[in-house]
Amino acid sequence: MPKELAMKSIHNNEITAVSHLNNLSQEKVLSMMNNIKEQSKQLTDIKQFYDEFEYFRTLNFEINGLINDIKKDPHKIFEIQHLSRLLARYSYAFRDFVTFSDQYVVKHNSANLKKNLISAQFDNFYEYRLASTLGNFVKHISPFVPISDYSDKDTYDFFIRIDRIAEIYTKANGQDKIAVQERTELDLLDFLDVTMKCVFEQAQCIIKQIFVDDKAGEYFKTTDKFIYDYGMPCYIENKKIQLLNYDVTYLGQEVAKIINEFGISKIRTPKKNASN
Repeated sequence: MPKELAMKSIHNNEITAVSHLNNLSQEKVLSMMNNIKEQSKQLTDIKQFYDEFEYFRTLNFEINGLINDIKKDPHKIFEIQHLSRLLARYSYAFRDFVTFSDQYVVKHNSANLKKNLISAQFDNFYEYRLASTLGNFVKHISPFVPISDYSDKDTYDFFIRIDRIAEIYTKANGQDKIAVQERTELDLLDFLDVTMKCVFEQAQCIIKQIFVDDKAGEYFKTTDKFIYDYGMPCYIENKKIQLLNYDVTYLGQEVAKIINEFGISKIRTPKKNASN
């Protein structure tokens, strides 16, 4: 018996052959199957960008919290080693995120985000360049980022000791070598603030590109309603059901939360190189 196209209801799991549905053609179902496949990939990309961003944001929050704890209680100064290790994880997460972003926008360059966003951030912010270098440093050289603290009666500050990194990272070359020679130290809070803003902007702009420019948002206009009305396409062959391996309804729910959080209509994608 040849394979037959069918629909599986999301309401009661009932399966009906398309040939038995008077108001639905096989051409329409096949077209929607292509949409589901493409949109599932796009929605997966959005969720992956958001999950990577959320992991980075959580690390940023954890480091800021630890800094505040140490400032409030000087007896917790022993936590500096923990702070150094967290900063190493943070730097590696930054390197992973911006590498992923760079590779993605080069492949999907409809908004020219490589030049107008990622390269502009790299050129304009030393913190960005240092974070990328630190990502390589902790991957190849040390699980700790050298830091120091300074306090007086009014302030308590932490610094990334770039001079110490330069002493250890003797095989640094290319941009890494340039970054460790540009400065001797950097305020840790400034580093956390700038890198967080850069990752947040990349996540927002790339997600908007996928949702609007690449038309992943069409899922909510057509595909979601189709699935609600008719169910998920599938095949029947030898009385066995072959379901599509696309969890698009779950992805749609997750992406709807992300779009709501980011306020997609308010995101402004850079059109030209930013300036300091």
